[in-house]
Amino acid sequence: MAIVELFTKNGRPLHMADDRAFKILTLPIFSKLKINLNEHNVIKRIEVFSNDIKSTVTEELKGRLLSLKIYAATRQHLSVIGINVQYIKNETIISQTLANKELRQRHTGHYLKSVKLEVLNDYKIDINQILTITTDNGANMVKAVHDLNADLRNDQKDDLTENSLILIENSFRSQIIASIRCGSHTLQLCVNDVLNKEETRHTIEKCRCVIKKLRCQIYLNILKSGAYKISVLDCVTRWNSTYNMIENLYELKEFVTSLSLENTDLLISHEEWNFIPEFLKIFKSFYTVIVKLQSEKLLYSDLYIIIMDIILQVENLPRSELRVSLLSSLNKRKSKLFENDLFNAAVYLHPRITVILNSICTIDEFQLHQNHVSDIENYIVN
Repeated sequence: MAIVELFTKNGRPLHMADDRAFKILTLPIFSKLKINLNEHNVIKRIEVFSNDIKSTVTEELKGRLLSLKIYAATRQHLSVIGINVQYIKNETIISQTLANKELRQRHTGHYLKSVKLEVLNDYKIDINQILTITTDNGANMVKAVHDLNADLRNDQKDDLTENSLILIENSFRSQIIASIRCGSHTLQLCVNDVLNKEETRHTIEKCRCVIKKLRCQIYLNILKSGAYKISVLDCVTRWNSTYNMIENLYELKEFVTSLSLENTDLLISHEEWNFIPEFLKIFKSFYTVIVKLQSEKLLYSDLYIIIMDIILQVENLPRSELRVSLLSSLNKRKSKLFENDLFNAAVYLHPRITVILNSICTIDEFQLHQNHVSDIENYIVN
């Protein structure tokens, strides 16, 4: 195990096994253990070890109700898809990584579906075991889940009578595998609703332009020689990086103001400077919640608690146009979540939330939540 971890978890290069110094250090141990180690048989040892792990995980997942978490990332022309599985064992949430596979084709829904099926087949997972798939809500990811559902429906049509099919289509499981919205993406949409408003977008773009100018070498040298932080440029698709950029600019206010006396390209108006602390105060709750959303064992109902916590924090801030826009977006996205039957059931089954819901729900709403729970119980039993 130590040999395998040295070249996998610790990331040492394979040729290290043939390095003279490594052989001198390890020869006494390896000769006693009758181990012959070189660059080529290290790979075989890794394969044997990984197959043992895969066999253990395969046996563990057999017959269990599962939720998948799928993400994709691209960096320096390398595209990778990660597939994680989450399930309950002894009343504890367990997470396992099934695969990190390189994507070698265009990321179409059809191709992503084939990659998912390949990984599921490797672990002998039946599609019927999957209750939900959580993705970043990208169109190609959603399409892949939709295609899996289409395959499931076609399989059922071959096995079930017409009456049974009607019952399935009328139940909450009409979409066999539920496509779950990623919590981070849901909050990203809330932020985008506000940041895409013309006035807000214009001010942020002005801040971005100033930061870009501060990153030229002459200003970087001045920043390095003083007690200032180096200016940080954001990634437009990552709202938390935009928060960091604007926070960094506000810390450089004195520096930027003094430079703007000679360079009008760095001039920020009084109204724009007033906007920045308001922006930072309102979006601070979003920024701090990132840690919660990065938890590997986040429950679906936890997203409701997080959103309600942000709503309460924003409601307690002084009234402004930015605050009103953000509250409107948060409430709209929260209502969107309740269109998912699984979300309704998860929220109702959460004891911290149920106490409140029972006191504010109407009789019809109360009955609706109970029906969602009953539908899930029936599905699991069947």
